[in-house]
Amino acid sequence: LGILSTSSRKMSASTSTSASAPAPAPAPASAENVTVTVPEGYELIEEGLAKMIYPKAENSVFYNPVQVQNRDLSVLMLSMYAERRAKRRGVKSKKKEILRQAREAGTKINDADVQAQLEEYAKSV
Repeated sequence: LGILSTSSRKMSASTSTSASAPAPAPAPASAENVTVTVPEGYELIEEGLAKMIYPKAENSVFYNPVQVQNRDLSVLMLSMYAERRAKRRGVKSKKKEILRQAREAGTKINDADVQAQLEEYAKSV
């Protein structure tokens, strides 16, 4: 099963146990002019910007086109999770920085001031 990704302009190929799997093609110059030669016994499946060469054999890896929406939703949720996690880590790091700066300056800072600074920082990120 070869997977061509036109969005990242890379190709990754994973082969099954069959020795007749197609060799990977070089990465295309641009997503618009991608020409894919499909070997006999395979079919080309396009989903979004991804193009996959899929074996037609009955005992091959199962591809379920009905799951397109599920895959899209999974990618969206994972992206949102990663984005929110990065923001939480940034806020946590900023809190440590604020407390360290106050400690080094020898000033006391109350929780409300720290929270206000963190909220301002979170809005800017």
